[in-house]
Amino acid sequence: MRRCPQCGYRLSARKTQQQTKRTFERNGHEYLVGVLAHTRRRLEIFRNAGGEATWFDESDPASVEEIKPATCQGCTEPHLIGWSEGHWHHNVKSKGGKRCDCAACGMFVCAMIHEFYRNKVIPVIQR
Repeated sequence: MRRCPQCGYRLSARKTQQQTKRTFERNGHEYLVGVLAHTRRRLEIFRNAGGEATWFDESDPASVEEIKPATCQGCTEPHLIGWSEGHWHHNVKSKGGKRCDCAACGMFVCAMIHEFYRNKVIPVIQR
């Protein structure tokens, strides 16, 4: 059990872990912590798929508004998907339950493809 360095009060392990969580990199992969960091990255992946969106209030993840839909990056037949219907697919093998959050390993896909390839790598389709 950890103790506060100033007063000696016992600190719970959960609160200590929450305060020390940070975004980190390992073996060239990036792992994000926090809803706002994940929303920023999802927006970047949405734009990489050809979509356009605006984030009005950066303290509120629900304030993202789609301007132009993105193209599904997982289907062989290209089709458009919106911000709210699309899914961020981590296109790397999971090791120990953690999935890489870097933009190079992310794809914006439709719900059907995301469910079909859950925890699997999708073969990348060049268009």
